Amino acid sequence: MALSISNTLVRSLLFVTEMFGVSAQDALADTGLTLEQLTDLDGTVPESDYDRVLANCARLVKDDHFGLHLGQKLTLQQLGVIGYLMMNAETFSAALEAYQKFQKSLGESIVLSWSTQGAVARITCESFGGELSGQHRIESFLAAIKAAGLELTGKELKASRWGITYPARTNSAPYVEIMGSVPERAPQNFIEFPKEYLDLRIINSSPELTPIFEGQLQQKLLKASSFVREVRRELLKRIGKDKAISGEDIAQHFAMSERNFQLKLEKEDMSFRELLEEAQTDFALRFLKAGSPIAEIAYALGFSEPSAFQRAFKRWTGMTPGQARSPQA
Repeated sequence: MALSISNTLVRSLLFVTEMFGVSAQDALADTGLTLEQLTDLDGTVPESDYDRVLANCARLVKDDHFGLHLGQKLTLQQLGVIGYLMMNAETFSAALEAYQKFQKSLGESIVLSWSTQGAVARITCESFGGELSGQHRIESFLAAIKAAGLELTGKELKASRWGITYPARTNSAPYVEIMGSVPERAPQNFIEFPKEYLDLRIINSSPELTPIFEGQLQQKLLKASSFVREVRRELLKRIGKDKAISGEDIAQHFAMSERNFQLKLEKEDMSFRELLEEAQTDFALRFLKAGSPIAEIAYALGFSEPSAFQRAFKRWTGMTPGQARSPQA
């Protein structure tokens, strides 16, 4: 199955390219993509199209180290919801965990993993794609890790070592300027740094917003499953109208037995309860932000008492309804 890349990443690539004086229209020329196709931030493009845009940008900018400079200029805001989730983590390690958990929302062409050994932390990344685009992807990713560390913690992430799976370019000055040293040739693409950096606190974070951003990313990932998407759509139609929604009711809608309905969801690592609570959370958050009384929201969701809804909401999100209505900065 062909891999896909989020429109968010393509738009970020075009944004940075424009900083180098190349228009988005020129960057997309001869790629088969248009700006109109990229307006849906939940949409994706085939990996091959992204490769063509990336290679085109590097050619137009006339920079062999385009990937490094792309990663250096990337900001977390340009990553959309996943960037905001990282910005509201408590520590740098928590931000990495958030990215790793939801990285598929940006595509499957590059995969991050990280580990610690002794006093050293190591982030590795694997890229899928053509030789040229793969090099630019890897170098942009490793440079973006450094940039993200500074943006999140206010302190520079100083790499003790870093390596790439392909030969380094002969012009080593950009490597030293951006990454601090020339990369070594290695079996993996990686960056190493002192382990204590993982424990640095994220500046200006609001961890109470995490459930909201995670919910949005979960919804985005669910779009990969047509059946889960249809179940969620049916739940959203009924939330606030039907006072009690059961798995049996939804299974009947899809002309299935409840058991087969549950089994089909399990095959996609999902359960009816998770989908129902997600839909209830979305409904509650929407009306809390709109200023609706808690008692009315509780009644619409089928709770007999506001206190029961408040307990459930705290279990769903880790926040009280009042905190969700007016999150503390």
